[in-house]
This record gives sequence, structure tokens and C-alpha cells, in this order.
Amino acid sequence: GHHDQALTLREEVLPLSGKLTGPEHPAPLGAMNSLALSYVHAGRLAEAEASLYQALNILRKQSVSNASPDNPTLGLILHHLAEVLLKRENLSEARSLAREAAALYRRHSDWPQNERNHALGILAAVLTELKDEKGLEALRREQPVSTTSPR
Repeated sequence: GHHDQALTLREEVLPLSGKLTGPEHPAPLGAMNSLALSYVHAGRLAEAEASLYQALNILRKQSVSNASPDNPTLGLILHHLAEVLLKRENLSEARSLAREAAALYRRHSDWPQNERNHALGILAAVLTELKDEKGLEALRREQPVSTTSPR
């Protein structure tokens, strides 16, 4: 509930986490995600978007050299970025990232259910904004309960 304090602390933690583990370790990626969420709470959507794109670029770079590129952090970053883009009304990019996140969660039923539901909810919200009735209907058939609106 102390969003301003959390933002200040997360801004301090991010450079430290990269120094301790290296920037491509999951800890700094999680710190980038947390910082982005604090930016969202502060209404600083452009900064949230930049932080999430930075994390996504690192993950994409890792996936090129990794035979198994799927990981829960990628799903998390993708759907959080899609949510920020939805709020910024960049619906085309939001749809692309939300679909990618949903596809990852579909392939990995062992990933956190709450984040899966959040990802599907964001996809539903994007499709609603785009008035994509066919996409929404397909999503409802697949996940009739999980497509609640994003937090």
C-alpha cells in the first residue's frame, strides 16, 4: 500500500541486483518487473513500458542461445507489458504480446495459475477494446472462467 516508498526502494534495488548476479540473471529481471509495477501504480506508464521492454529484450536474447526459451519470467513480462500497452492504448502491440503470453501459459500448466489467469484476462481486455468478437469467443470457449478483466 506504500507505493511511493516501494518505487523508491525498487529504483535503488535494480542496479544492485544486476551487480550481484549479472543483468541476465532472473533476479534483475524480477526487479525490472517489480519496478515496472511500481511505475504503473504511480501512473508512470512510459517508464513501466521501458522497464518491461528492457527485461523482454534480455529474455529474447537469452532465448536465442537457449534450446528451451520458455520460462515463467518470460510469461510474466509479456503479459505485464501487454497490460501497460493496453493502458497506453497501443492495442496492436498489446494483442501480439498478450497472445504470446497466453500461448506460453497454455503450454506450461505448471506455471502459476494466478498469473495464467491474469494473462488470459489481459488478452480478453485487449480483444474487447479491439472489438474482436471472434477472438473473444475463441478465448471464452477455451477458458470460460479465467478470462476476467485485468487487475
